[in-house]
Amino acid sequence: MKAGMCTDIFYIPSRYGGMGLTSLGEFSLFSGQKALAKMAGSSDPLSRLVAEFFIERWNIARDPKVIEAARRVYQKKRYQRFFQTYQSGGWNEFSGNTIGNAWLTNGRARGRNFIMAVKFRSNTAATRAENLRGRLGMKECRSCKSATETLVHICQRCPANHGLVIQRHNAVVTFLGEAARKQGYQVMIEPKVSTPVGALKPDLLLIKADTAFIVDVGIAWEGGRPLKLVNKMKCDKYKIAIPAILETFHVGHAETYGVILGSRGCWLKSNDKALASIGLNITRKMKEHLSWLTFENTIRIYNSFMKN
Repeated sequence: MKAGMCTDIFYIPSRYGGMGLTSLGEFSLFSGQKALAKMAGSSDPLSRLVAEFFIERWNIARDPKVIEAARRVYQKKRYQRFFQTYQSGGWNEFSGNTIGNAWLTNGRARGRNFIMAVKFRSNTAATRAENLRGRLGMKECRSCKSATETLVHICQRCPANHGLVIQRHNAVVTFLGEAARKQGYQVMIEPKVSTPVGALKPDLLLIKADTAFIVDVGIAWEGGRPLKLVNKMKCDKYKIAIPAILETFHVGHAETYGVILGSRGCWLKSNDKALASIGLNITRKMKEHLSWLTFENTIRIYNSFMKN
């Protein structure tokens, strides 16, 4: 662990994106207070005497409900402290994202990948910008020389990683396409559709009965543009292609949907609604697989960049 790193991420519950470890300091502080409060109501005079002595000396509440409320305030301050650090970038997307945080507990992330995943979530993976952290020094990307070398630049924008970024995206497209094919959809990957603004190539065109579903996959960095906005942009972009889809594929109805994942594993909740509207049966286990697949490929992009 780096010197100066905020350790609160270790104790934030996993459902909120933290590691969910028990803080020994917090446990000993509040369990001791609860034990004394319980002793104060004991039928044993000596136990009551000892409890009263320490309750008065340490100014401890006698009501367990008050102690529990104090513990919650203590935890709230931990969140506030963490959110004031640069390590919390993207946390608005991670917090409460049960699919995107499942790798913390489901065993998919192991060994070095688990360690790297924690570094990515806490924005502490080594880059030139991270290593300097405000100090003077060389911050430009060691590969393209055209931008500051940050984690988001390496994993999303650097030309040196363009091929791996495309592979990460295509892995999600292929998975969804295969799932749709098994469920009876006619599947076309990146069909070329002529529109008034030029040719468009949505990632997937799924056809079943008299309906076509235009599906475009997006993988965005948590902490940049909100993932909800990325989803809206995807849906709006392909609405202009609907008339051409109706005419070309002889269907009576067409709809546009986005399936958006975060580079660090976030699963946008609107994906569930989109997949349900399409009629695709994607189980929770499959969603967790897609989430970790994307995150793991992001780590692979970073590792490749550092090796080269």
